[in-house]
Amino acid sequence: MAHAAAYAGIAHAPLAVEQTEVHDAGAVAARVLALEPRYGQARGLLSNSDHLQTQTAMAV
Repeated sequence: MAHAAAYAGIAHAPLAVEQTEVHDAGAVAARVLALEPRYGQARGLLSNSDHLQTQTAMAV
């Protein structure tokens, strides 16, 4: 919620800030795929943690 609030009112904010189980790369990928009908195919994903590089890369 803090991330969504931080982007409020910014002209080029992300389409969405979504939560998922970050310790499971499969859960991250599944969440990204589940959001495609709402937002379209992901063009890029941002992460606030160096520890999520693999999960983020696998989800795109």
